[in-house]
Amino acid sequence: MRFEWIKCPCCGYRHFLKVGCDTVLINHLAFCRRCKTETQITYPNNTVMPEHTMPEHNSH
Repeated sequence: MRFEWIKCPCCGYRHFLKVGCDTVLINHLAFCRRCKTETQITYPNNTVMPEHTMPEHNSH
């Protein structure tokens, strides 16, 4: 099986999301641990829409 990496559209992090040749994602939310943004992805159409949201932090 062949895989490829989808880069983060905000920071270009190359190990953002790994997909195979038979992978189908529809409005998948993926989180970049490098720049801390959440991105909505549709694959194989390669539609990548940055949401630019920060993760919620619990206050103690």
